[in-house]
Amino acid sequence: MDVLSPDERAAIDEAVSAGRVEAVPEKPTKERRGREPCPKVALRRKIVAQDTKRGKTPHQIAEAIGVKVQTVYNDIYAVGLSRGGRKQSKGDVAALRKAGAAKAKSARAQDRRRFKTVPVPMGDPSTTVAADARRTLFPGRVFEPDPGEPLLKDGCNAAKIGGDVLVGWLKGARIYTLTLEERATCPRACAHWQSCYGNSMPHARRWRHGPALIAQLDQEIAALCNRHERILIRLHVLGDFWSVEYVEFWSRALERHPNLFVFGFTAHKQGTEIGDYIAAVRGRHPDRFWMRHSDVTGPWGTFTVDFPTAQKRIGDAVVCPEQRDGMEGSPRGTHCGNCGVCWASPVPIAFVTH
Repeated sequence: MDVLSPDERAAIDEAVSAGRVEAVPEKPTKERRGREPCPKVALRRKIVAQDTKRGKTPHQIAEAIGVKVQTVYNDIYAVGLSRGGRKQSKGDVAALRKAGAAKAKSARAQDRRRFKTVPVPMGDPSTTVAADARRTLFPGRVFEPDPGEPLLKDGCNAAKIGGDVLVGWLKGARIYTLTLEERATCPRACAHWQSCYGNSMPHARRWRHGPALIAQLDQEIAALCNRHERILIRLHVLGDFWSVEYVEFWSRALERHPNLFVFGFTAHKQGTEIGDYIAAVRGRHPDRFWMRHSDVTGPWGTFTVDFPTAQKRIGDAVVCPEQRDGMEGSPRGTHCGNCGVCWASPVPIAFVTH
């Protein structure tokens, strides 16, 4: 190849500066083109960055979130933590094969549910209450917060929830649940005010809402986040957000604990004070706060149908996979921990009344 002399190079530079010729730009990268990574990639990179800072190796991260080691190296480079471009070695390939061989056993070993059988939804509420009811049918099952008993219960005690996330980028997170008193904490506009599924849950332990509950929750969340790498809390098995101040409590908890994640459902619709506040918190923490609005469709919506169905979709909504497997008698044993639809996408979800 010919080498330009200094005089020739100077002449070319002068012509470019004068606008007589155009310089050929370097081929831009995706970042230089201004293209942002898709939400799924952005979430994965946040997890990779957190685990890298905690000292995990790329092999450990790849096995935990179910991707190739090279993908982890690329993500590490993309978030600016180290130089990229490393190719997979024979050791990488061997590690991936070993992880793949143990995948089925690993998933089974982490399924810590105490019970595996759940009621099959048929589309009809089992019990209804009077329209003027203001609290649970089981007032004897409402308890004052007590430091001697945790408010947040391990998800392994609920067959539908599960104790651990077994799939996706949140794999390995421990799941906990919180149960409040239905109706006493719910908006009167709830479509299932009279037909709440809590009407058929006489054994559930419900916690009385108020300042004492918030104070104890604050301590428990801190302890769990210190003990585990990631915590996913299901709000609320029963009950709802009773005030803006309570919503603000969860917003502050998310800011203090970067390894805290929250999902659940609320009967407060957007357009109401509490509903708008919930949506605002979801906007501030889109990758960690997944509260869906009940009785609506569209992004982050849910609604119920009064008939069993084998369809995977109804309109733009996904039929809850856990319920669908139950109606079909599937042996897959789908539960929140091995599904993840509720937090993986804003697509609306349809539930069969139960």
